[in-house]
Amino acid sequence: MKTTRLLLLTIIALSLAPAPARAKAPAAQGLEMHRQGAGEPDASGWSDARSTHGGFSVSVPGKFNDFSVHDRAADGTALVAHVVGTRTQDGVKFTALTLVRADRRVAGDALETIARKMDGKRKDVKYRGMAGVEVALSSPQSAGVMRVLRGKDRIYQLIVEYPNAVAASMPENVRRFMESLRVR
Repeated sequence: MKTTRLLLLTIIALSLAPAPARAKAPAAQGLEMHRQGAGEPDASGWSDARSTHGGFSVSVPGKFNDFSVHDRAADGTALVAHVVGTRTQDGVKFTALTLVRADRRVAGDALETIARKMDGKRKDVKYRGMAGVEVALSSPQSAGVMRVLRGKDRIYQLIVEYPNAVAASMPENVRRFMESLRVR
């Protein structure tokens, strides 16, 4: 299970949205790094990870990276993923991102499309007025939780991946991360 696979599934779902009536100027493609090793952990060891261009923040354990990935949806519309994330010493990955199409459209079935592609325990969620889906995934080596929320003009995705060796300590950390999303 890899974050890139989860990100790819979300990008695929967003690419299903209809194309705009007029074409937008092409956006550059590729990775744009904003900050590495950012954040000042508080007394509990967690930092406020504020996305430079994504308009959101989350709490993560330790310092974090902040970057954007520019690409194109299947219909050619510019698409950008604004991402903050970290990896702890024991191999736990915390990733939060927002996916935004240049035309600001989100397919009506984006959440269902993403959830259908995931094998795991699924539940519908609502968070701060946004409808969403949460999927718990597991394999012999690792497990994870992915929450996908539909905002007004974008998708938010929160992912925690961890080795099974630390699974017993994860429920509180997963809850803290998932419940920390703040949209600016």
